[in-house]
Amino acid sequence: MTKQHLKNERFILFDFDGVIVDSFDLAYNVCKKIDASCTKQSIRALSEGNIHDTVKAQSLPLIRDTEFYEEYIDGLLNLPVYDGMMNTITELNKHYTLLIVTSSLNAPVQSYLEKHHLYDYFSTIMGADVHTSKIKKIQMVLDDYKLEIQDCIFVTDTLGDMNEATNVGVSSIGVTWGFHFRKTLEKGNPHAIVETPQELLHTINQYFSVQ
Repeated sequence: MTKQHLKNERFILFDFDGVIVDSFDLAYNVCKKIDASCTKQSIRALSEGNIHDTVKAQSLPLIRDTEFYEEYIDGLLNLPVYDGMMNTITELNKHYTLLIVTSSLNAPVQSYLEKHHLYDYFSTIMGADVHTSKIKKIQMVLDDYKLEIQDCIFVTDTLGDMNEATNVGVSSIGVTWGFHFRKTLEKGNPHAIVETPQELLHTINQYFSVQ
């Protein structure tokens, strides 16, 4: 499951889209091109639950649809890392084991991380190829690495992710630069909501210092 030596028993689980890369406009524009009825509000609403379940229930052209994904991947690789995240990831990597837990497929996430020289910072990528449920994937992390729930925290930009982490008992930190606004994130009762990557770094260090 891992590709590098683990630094310690404290784990940071990172969502990808909306946390490391600001891909909301890309997702919206590709969806709008395929389905003119898509709105920014409807795209955000998809992530209030498990996005795979929502997309399947509504038969929407997203996530694993070939037409959507081919264009999405092309656009994704041209997006920059969110300003400040490179430094935050670099600093966190010195003290914690970092993993990606994402609804996207593994291959484009890996390609993006490799292009932007971030791949080696992450122990593993757990995308939709592993499981579409983040409940299952977070539980896999706990089981495979023999962790207690207080040994890890999930960094995400969506209410749906927070709810899935809560289902397993893992705390989350919401970031406001992704798919959901602060008002929506507050519904997930996260440990904290942060406005900048610098604040994220401080909040994570503070969280583990009191465990």
